[in-house]
Amino acid sequence: MIGYDSAFIGGSIALASFKTEFDWAKYSPEESDLISENIVSCYQAGAFFGAFFAYAAGHYLGRKKGLQVFSAVFILGAGLMLGANGERGLGLLYAGRTLAGIGVGGASNLTPIYISELAPPAIRGRLVGLYEMGWQIGGVVGFWINYGVSTTMKPSREQWLIPFAIQLIPAGLMFIGLFFIRESPRWLMSRGQRAKALKNLCWIRKLDTHDVYMLEEVSAIDAALEHQHATVG
Repeated sequence: MIGYDSAFIGGSIALASFKTEFDWAKYSPEESDLISENIVSCYQAGAFFGAFFAYAAGHYLGRKKGLQVFSAVFILGAGLMLGANGERGLGLLYAGRTLAGIGVGGASNLTPIYISELAPPAIRGRLVGLYEMGWQIGGVVGFWINYGVSTTMKPSREQWLIPFAIQLIPAGLMFIGLFFIRESPRWLMSRGQRAKALKNLCWIRKLDTHDVYMLEEVSAIDAALEHQHATVG
């Protein structure tokens, strides 16, 4: 989500079809530069606040539900962007970019936390590395999508809508995929839901509760939470 959304926008708003749709010719060079900057920076501003909102969502709702909320916010933002046209003006685009930013800011905050809490220590670094790789792959895809529509399609509304619509794919996959995985056992333990936490940990590790590895991991989680409560409160 974050890789694609950061990369595609610059090329999409530079397409001749986008400028024709929103009557770019009526703006002076300074005005058009300012509008382009605003379209891009609404996303960054949303991400800034989304990263803050993620703390509350992750603390009170949990990692899984928090990520679902932020992916849903992103989907809503992407939908608003698809509703923008010359008649409605750029308002929907600004609103959609801001909501997409909030979704991306929150998700990019919670995802590494969720990964680190679920991953066995031996592969934790590699999984966070895969998350970073996904970020960069999303950016590459964003650039190539713009290149594809600009070289293979005639200028039309569909030409600039396609890159905007593709945002829904990673967000939709994330939202649906989160229904098939479990809440962080560490978060559940911190909220006093020990039985559910142990059940989720057994499901994630594919081990029995009495396995030596499980006993060691549960002891480590207990010790970490006890230390956190003693030092932070």
